[in-house]
Amino acid sequence: MKYIRYLSLVALIVFHCSAWAIAARAASMMTLAAKADWSCVEFKTLGPCYRKTLPYVGVKIRYRQPVLLVETVKIPGDTVINEMRVFLGARLKQNARAAMKQRTGVDGDPSSGGVFNGDGTALSMNEAHVFSFPLTDVFSTVVVAPCEGAPDLAGPIGYISELDAKEWRTGETEQRFCGDQNGVWPLPGTWLGTWGPIYPRTGWSVGTTSPVASALSAYRAVDISSIKPQLPRVVLSKVLFVPDLFWDRMQMVYPSAGKCIRIGEDPRLWENGKNSFDGKFAWIFWRKKECCLF
Repeated sequence: MKYIRYLSLVALIVFHCSAWAIAARAASMMTLAAKADWSCVEFKTLGPCYRKTLPYVGVKIRYRQPVLLVETVKIPGDTVINEMRVFLGARLKQNARAAMKQRTGVDGDPSSGGVFNGDGTALSMNEAHVFSFPLTDVFSTVVVAPCEGAPDLAGPIGYISELDAKEWRTGETEQRFCGDQNGVWPLPGTWLGTWGPIYPRTGWSVGTTSPVASALSAYRAVDISSIKPQLPRVVLSKVLFVPDLFWDRMQMVYPSAGKCIRIGEDPRLWENGKNSFDGKFAWIFWRKKECCLF
């Protein structure tokens, strides 16, 4: 009996420690939003401009606005964000499992901690989720409203890769109709520097570190949910702009806050010390905007 009570006590301690660890790995949207690097805004005046409303003449400005919060996780249905735990969960994992079985014929766990190809290169898999940035309305009230701005996302949730499980894992349609016969994407604007190719837009990445693989998956998810042709993709709510590789920026805010970086920026300049012990990452997507300010 003493032995059983001892095991029960150990199990209870382990349970509470595990629960504490899980809670410690989660964050609220506002906590993540508060880590925004506001130096990324970079207001610039571009000269006089015409407005549709009084006073009709204004000053054209360019700036960046945080418009999306994007997370990547290793386990389907998992999340960094506390508020999303009700929406995400076991059902999404089942979707991913069914897609993996359809692709491979094996009914196994669809999560991916990391495997190796036949040529020895590391292969990793991320799920990606695109949400509206929680402070974007506050920012819009201060800046975008007098600038005659437009919304950035048609709804609070843009893209959940588990709902697009087949294409997110196989890229089947994009591989069939795009690229050359070897699957190479030679056209300008189809590569994110050393991060890797944009297409096919899947959660897989080869030969990159975890932070870079996450950044690549996060950008692909934003690109999928943008107003560009989406092919057979499953998108909950369109992102009402096309990402701009030259002007837009990304910023890591989980597991630790990083600086605002160019899309495709050399990882040696930003990834040091940014590894995640649980494989989860969260990013703010900063969009370039121009408007006529009175």
